[in-house]
Amino acid sequence: MTVSAIFISYNGRTDLETALPSLRAQTVASELEIIVVDNGSTDDTSDWVGRQAGVTLVKLPTNRGYAGGIRAGIETSTGTHILQLNTDLEFDPTAVERMVAAIDLPSRRELTSCRFRTPDGKAQPYSYALPSLLHLPAHLVDARSMAKRLRLLGRFSAPLRDYLETEQTDGVREVAVLSGACMLYTRGVIETIGTADDRIFFGPDDWDFCARARKAGYRLGLVDAPLVTHVGGATSRREHGRPYHWQFYRGWVYYHRKQQGRAGALLLALLIVGAMPIQAARKLLGAGTGDRPADLAIMARIVRECVTWLWRPL
Repeated sequence: MTVSAIFISYNGRTDLETALPSLRAQTVASELEIIVVDNGSTDDTSDWVGRQAGVTLVKLPTNRGYAGGIRAGIETSTGTHILQLNTDLEFDPTAVERMVAAIDLPSRRELTSCRFRTPDGKAQPYSYALPSLLHLPAHLVDARSMAKRLRLLGRFSAPLRDYLETEQTDGVREVAVLSGACMLYTRGVIETIGTADDRIFFGPDDWDFCARARKAGYRLGLVDAPLVTHVGGATSRREHGRPYHWQFYRGWVYYHRKQQGRAGALLLALLIVGAMPIQAARKLLGAGTGDRPADLAIMARIVRECVTWLWRPL
């Protein structure tokens, strides 16, 4: 068995300085093939990676998005298992070993991950259920800050609560979705369903990949322990205002159209457009940081792209 661990990096050299040593410290380090995909970075990622022994560099001339980076890394890899990774991670020494152990070929559980924690040691919220149309609007209006009030809304708020928190148990838990920030799967999975859909530049590419895997009969297992520290959003904060901000929401409309048809995508687009005035008001009233005119221009682009991708061919 060999695990091809593939980092997708866009100007992520400083993150790799933490992630790479912790990956090399794994109990199964001798079974790792480490690949870094430099996804059109403008920093010194390629130069730095080129100086790291035992690391294969895949340098792309332009940013192909997260899914495009995964595809490029897999084309270079040789392992029996694929471990796709963000750069803003730090691993417990047994993380990869335990995720590999959670693979169960006879039952077709061939995709695994683990729980994440934040750098301050808190559990990192993530939905392990298939997304509802309420997930993204909940994110847009900062639903996490309203979690306590949302609980008062009963069944209507259930999809939002699932986005905010899930119950933690022991062992390996079967789930519907795994985070693409750190996801392990067998090569047989991609031989059956293909790699992540690179028409989703950034966003729900992991949920789309997991949905396709489940439709093909695969099961997904979550190691119910926080074995990875995940900063979360490191690239988006570092590269504020770059194209993936609107690409993120466009990807969501594409995902729902692909999985639920044009009607589902239309409803999501309407919810996104409806949330934009709330976001614009927060910016105008001074919430957050950044260039307000640029932020408002990005919001306008989000609206335009969401409407456009309702009608483009899949």
